Amino acid sequence: MKAGLSSLLFACGRLEEAVEATAKFGYDTIEIVYDFPHFMPGRELDVDRLRKMIRDYSLSVTVHSSFWDLNPASFYSEVRRLTVQRVKKGALFCRELGGEILVVHPGKCPAPDSPQVYGETSRLYREFLDELVPWAKEQGVRICVENGNSKDNPYSLLPELGELVSERNIGITLDLAHAFLRYGPDKVSKIVRDLRKVRSLVQHVHLHDNMGHRDDHLIPGEGKLELLKVFGCLKEAGYSSVVVVELWDPKNPWRTAEKARKALDRFIR
Repeated sequence: MKAGLSSLLFACGRLEEAVEATAKFGYDTIEIVYDFPHFMPGRELDVDRLRKMIRDYSLSVTVHSSFWDLNPASFYSEVRRLTVQRVKKGALFCRELGGEILVVHPGKCPAPDSPQVYGETSRLYREFLDELVPWAKEQGVRICVENGNSKDNPYSLLPELGELVSERNIGITLDLAHAFLRYGPDKVSKIVRDLRKVRSLVQHVHLHDNMGHRDDHLIPGEGKLELLKVFGCLKEAGYSSVVVVELWDPKNPWRTAEKARKALDRFIR
């Protein structure tokens, strides 16, 4: 397996620092979040310079599409159109950097307890993918849909997500911490059961930890999640692609990146 670092950790610093830390601490892949604050609307970075920097460090790259203030399954058509626009820009950015995988967030349902509203949100998200996926394939970019962390996200349970992506011949970005939050931190057996149904569709992994209540984005092993038990299921399936640590510690990003790289060895060896 390959070790990856998300630029999310350097949200309060420069994007170049994220690339430098990725190389310095022995990661193989940088995952760049194509969103605030490094990609403000109307102010884009020098892509040629960034691509050269990534190549000079001999890193591979994946891209996480825009998600702040967006919703691909919004009931407002204006929000959906803006989301599609931003995600497509992320796909073009991924192509320019020489990347192949674009991580896409799930939709958000405003009233998940209403069957009617939930069903319409699910339909709108399918329409979003039906527009995006063939277009992205033409650009040479592979879409991987990330599992959500709550019932507000349709297709956040792994079997239904598996059905969604298999119908479109795309992949899953398995976020293990999200799975624990969605199923419940004490539901390891259910997560493993459902993961076994879809693990052949997992093409990308996000790894981080939490205390079982919210998406803390801690270094793996610093929270309460039984990550190794679920990770073992991926190893059984022969997963060999990238595992991206997706962390949040903007005051100490360099130290956290170094600690996380050491912690990651427990999972990818």
